[in-house]
Amino acid sequence: MVRFADVMVLSAPVMTVLVIVGGGTALFACGIMITQSCVKTSLAYSSVAHMGFMLFQCGLGVFPLAIMHLVAHSFYKAHAFLASGSAVEIARASAGLSRGAASGPGRVFLSLGVALGVYGLVGMAIGSALNASAAILVLGAIFVLGLTHLFVHALGTHTTATTLGRTLLWGAGASLSFFLLEYLAEIVLAPAMPVWVVPGVQGGIVPGLALAAFTAATAFQILAPGQMHRPIWKAAYVHIKNGFYVNTWINRLILKESV
Repeated sequence: MVRFADVMVLSAPVMTVLVIVGGGTALFACGIMITQSCVKTSLAYSSVAHMGFMLFQCGLGVFPLAIMHLVAHSFYKAHAFLASGSAVEIARASAGLSRGAASGPGRVFLSLGVALGVYGLVGMAIGSALNASAAILVLGAIFVLGLTHLFVHALGTHTTATTLGRTLLWGAGASLSFFLLEYLAEIVLAPAMPVWVVPGVQGGIVPGLALAAFTAATAFQILAPGQMHRPIWKAAYVHIKNGFYVNTWINRLILKESV
């Protein structure tokens, strides 16, 4: 996609399709990932989600960040696979321990405020412009949603000052990495990439809808565990865990075409 960026930026509908397909793939795979009990399957769907998000970034016209995401994801996923064995051992050791109270709306909004504060303070501290393009603002907002998910677990009932402080430091470090990697991508890769002039209406509506979708997905990830006692959530969990049976449909289609 990046190699053909000079051609794709000539067509606004093509860029919109990239946003829809890439963002939809990321949300779809992420929802399935969090329901998997097999660590290998979970990591596989994580890769699918990241690949979809890279296409999403291409659709927003931030091709340098898509390449930077590809490189960063390589390091992240290598660490995830190498550390998966330890993660399974920790999960088994803590299987009988209490997970704490379910996350309520108040705790979620508090975590969102903390995430916005950390992200904004780090951005101002390094002199980064928070009034950047719509695409950068959308990616920054999605990053803040990720920080919110992190802080929700840190602001639990039994949180200690040490745990909260360590989480704040991790959040600040992640925010700093976000800004520095964005800056590095612009310096190294932007000169070789085309600049997409976003049409006025599309520049506001498409990123706004994408952000709304990612916000809804984050809220689902945070609030759904506390609703698993409800029959409708139990039924939905089964369908989500099986990927809405997309694999089965595709396998049948492939077998039918091969015959």
